[in-house]
Amino acid sequence: MAHTFKLDIELICDIAPVTWTLGRAKPFSWSLDRQMGDRYLGMAITSPAAIAGERCWIREAIPRELRRELYVGKKKLSPASRQQEFDVLIGYANRGARGNALKVDPWALRSEFLRLKETNEALVAFLNKCGDWDESTSFWGYTGYKSERRVRIFNSKSFWDARPKLIEAMKAGILTWRDSAYGSDLQLRRRQEFPHLVHVDVYCFDAMMHTVTFDHLRQVKFRLCARPDCRNPFSVESQHKREYCDNYCAHLESVRRQRKRAKGSASKRNRSK
Repeated sequence: MAHTFKLDIELICDIAPVTWTLGRAKPFSWSLDRQMGDRYLGMAITSPAAIAGERCWIREAIPRELRRELYVGKKKLSPASRQQEFDVLIGYANRGARGNALKVDPWALRSEFLRLKETNEALVAFLNKCGDWDESTSFWGYTGYKSERRVRIFNSKSFWDARPKLIEAMKAGILTWRDSAYGSDLQLRRRQEFPHLVHVDVYCFDAMMHTVTFDHLRQVKFRLCARPDCRNPFSVESQHKREYCDNYCAHLESVRRQRKRAKGSASKRNRSK
């Protein structure tokens, strides 16, 4: 016979700090992992000055300007390719940073991420609150090059692509759990203090995705913002039929309606003359 329990569970974030910044880099080589089939582009950081000279490899997110040259089967970059410089997103951390976890509120970060202006500057400011982002960008199995730093470079697209995944999980609810580790693989640990069950995340994006899982477990309902150019999901916290995710969207749509009515009235007056 099945039994149903209501249990208190705590979500703990044990996320290592990472310093994120915008920079520039030049390619110096590329290689193909024949076993995995992945292509890696070697990039040498040229700025900022504090980490200039570091060499890192990026996978798949290769600048479009270089793809034609890289994918013709050559094993070496042309001299012209080596002189091209590209904007990159840089993250670096000290080897001992894992013992100094960030104190983050994944629910607050989730809300901020969904509303984040899609610029590299806004993304860097946000990531500096997040620390280690996810397993694919993790610094902790990676060998650094200078002193005690671990350095990696990224294309910002890989971070922006995470936003629709988060939105889809909020919209679809438990329907996504069959195919998602965030719903089907929730790992709980026991401890003596209350609450006695905890789930620990070591990556920021994992923690944000698990906030959605916990919200669904608490039967939180989500609704899409009525502003057409927003459409971000927000939690429904009362019986009041709230249409917008925040006051900004509500105000903006109110202003748009007023302008539309004013424009319509002006058109009518012009036709009556």
